[in-house]
Amino acid sequence: RRSERPRAAERHGTEEGARLRGTVDELCRLAQAKAGERPMRVEQLYLRDGVEECLRGARTLAEVKGIALDAVLCDDDLALRGDESLLKRVVMNLLDNAIKYTPAGGRVHVSTVHESGFAVIDIQDSGRGVAATDHDRIFDRFYRAPWTGNGVPKPAGAGLGLAIARWVARAHGGDVTLARSDGSGSVFRVTIPVPPPA
Repeated sequence: RRSERPRAAERHGTEEGARLRGTVDELCRLAQAKAGERPMRVEQLYLRDGVEECLRGARTLAEVKGIALDAVLCDDDLALRGDESLLKRVVMNLLDNAIKYTPAGGRVHVSTVHESGFAVIDIQDSGRGVAATDHDRIFDRFYRAPWTGNGVPKPAGAGLGLAIARWVARAHGGDVTLARSDGSGSVFRVTIPVPPPA
């Protein structure tokens, strides 16, 4: 048992270090974006491919927590134009949040549609929801809503994921919004304009 303590402390230190590095990376991205120092690499990309790659990356996180992660993606090969790495960051940030705030045994569902000239990505969780008083603040940098987890530790984070996701979407002419939130969970919606056929 004594030998387990150093290993546990080392593991915690490694996880905390990775979290801090991630926070620093997020800060740098946001600062560079605001200063116009992070030019977007605009290229053609495909909605389904990008979302599926993000789902593969998030699946392990979901499995560790015992959360069901599923998706219904539009069939058409919808082409977008934008910075692929930044747009994937939007989806990954929202998936990470959904998994983080969904209790074990819960569900995260992703859907995509092509609607009125926009690619729409909905990420739905079965977490505790966002209090109505926080709906307007959760996209502010560094804001973290008060936690009332009934003995469950507050998930780690720096309050940057949603701010960065919204900035990226808006830089592409779209947005990230909280479409719905109540006691049954939340739905975050990403909209990205679809360019007209060449």
